[in-house]
Amino acid sequence: MDLFRRLNKRREDGDMPGVSGVSPGSVGVEMILSDTPQVEMLEVPPLPPPREAHIHLAPSSTLEELLARLVAENGSDLLLSVGSRPAFRVHGTLHFAISDALTQEAAGEILLGLLSEDDRYEFHRRGSRDLVVEVNGLGRFRCNMFRQHHGLAAAFHVIPSQLPDIDTLELPAILKKIAAAQSGLIIVTGPYGSGRTTTLAAMIAFINQHRQTHIVTVEDPVEYVHFCHQSLIDHREVGSHASSFADALTASMREDPDIVVISEMRDEETIYAALRAAESGILVFTTFHAASTTKTIERLVDVFPNAQQPQIRALLGEQLRAVIAQNLLPRLDGEGQVAVHEILISDAGLTNLIRDGKVSQIPNFITMGSQPGMQTLDRGLLDLLDRKLIHPLTASRYCQDATSFKAHGYDLEALRV
Repeated sequence: MDLFRRLNKRREDGDMPGVSGVSPGSVGVEMILSDTPQVEMLEVPPLPPPREAHIHLAPSSTLEELLARLVAENGSDLLLSVGSRPAFRVHGTLHFAISDALTQEAAGEILLGLLSEDDRYEFHRRGSRDLVVEVNGLGRFRCNMFRQHHGLAAAFHVIPSQLPDIDTLELPAILKKIAAAQSGLIIVTGPYGSGRTTTLAAMIAFINQHRQTHIVTVEDPVEYVHFCHQSLIDHREVGSHASSFADALTASMREDPDIVVISEMRDEETIYAALRAAESGILVFTTFHAASTTKTIERLVDVFPNAQQPQIRALLGEQLRAVIAQNLLPRLDGEGQVAVHEILISDAGLTNLIRDGKVSQIPNFITMGSQPGMQTLDRGLLDLLDRKLIHPLTASRYCQDATSFKAHGYDLEALRV
């Protein structure tokens, strides 16, 4: 009982604020919590004001004028759709121009002239067509033209004129080490508009500056054009230089490549060809649509029939070198976006997890961090918060475990209410 008298004396002297009288039955969680140092929650900064883009367009604007305005606004995408006003995506936010709605006649004048005879045939057959548009003095733009309920439509995406650089983009330094792999499969994953293509291009540019290799790219369409420095780079475009991704990959095995770059794995045939290329000793880079590293592996396996999945898990487990999951978040200062990453790096432990179908354990594998440079999405968000690059509200919308941020002074749970 002397222990409890001493504890009560501490309480009466003010040494244990928030604790009422202590007795044998009350000693436990309350006493432990009162003696545990509390982390002071950091002040939440105000949200930046929304960026207003007042985009006035002249009647009957040409495509060149529209793309020039997109570049002037520092935008990423121009969306044209019959029945709607032109829309510009600037720093991730869509802004409708102050103008008349696009008519079918105007859309035809703007868009159809971009198509070659072969493009027109494919467009009428499939209802959509990918191509690259180059405008002197402005740059190159990836275009997807398609038909919709009201008529023609197209999405134009800016392809930066300067090749991206890992350091300039402030990408994780571990990407340089990942790019040094000699064989296997490296995947950059994320939703549309997350900057996957840019990150992949930055890794290829780094290799081009530091390694003597033969790189064959298979793209639809060719976006970033790399000129030869230390490496020899051959760009191949599906439709123009090859009938399909899978055919180009099969042919690449006879083209003496050290590295093959696939702009995107879209189907079972391409995924299997990529795995077989990696198995042959080639280093394969590609992108994929998935929200996380775990979802990437799940979806890659699920593409295949159930009977084939054990074989694919074994092949993927052996050949996977890294998965880089990426998303773009609005910056705290309102000036653009910043990338956040979840990084999975393979070792024998991961090989076993994939082969045995224990993909649900991958988040714990990343958290344990057996490989330097691996990080969870929450670790990436915390880094951006500490560097004051994103708002806590943004982190609360993307984090996987809001409670884990309290230990670092960020009460993200409260912001979710």
